Amino acid sequence: DGLEAATNEIFVSLGYRPINNSQVEAFSKGKFNVSKFEAEFASSENISNATLSEAFSAISNIIPLLVVVRLDVGAPVIKGGNENPIVVVVVKAQVYRFDGLFYETVASYGPVQVKKSGITSAAAENNAILEASRITASQLGAQLLQNNIY
Repeated sequence: DGLEAATNEIFVSLGYRPINNSQVEAFSKGKFNVSKFEAEFASSENISNATLSEAFSAISNIIPLLVVVRLDVGAPVIKGGNENPIVVVVVKAQVYRFDGLFYETVASYGPVQVKKSGITSAAAENNAILEASRITASQLGAQLLQNNIY
């Protein structure tokens, strides 16, 4: 999918090994539950401590860092009759590291608005999501590298 490819491109170029969330979910036999994250983000701006704790209990022995990103995609806007649609995405992200007892935030970005246009509403939405993803991954990666976190 384009979103994962956009973020993985940045993290791989910085020396990290991103793992697809569906692989983690399968490996943990469902203990790492992506649907819980999606459901919570649909109704809240943050992930609950209970969901984060469950996720870390599923991955703590195999994956040292967890990146959690929320993208809130706005409706396409067309200001003038001949202008291309514009979509605004609000992005907020954290990288967590588990120390054996607790998880700590080791990088954070946002909330930030990213605005992109496209020939169609779908293209504008796709462009905004991909741009927000790339910017976010770059910012998080820079913070991790600055603090020697791998």
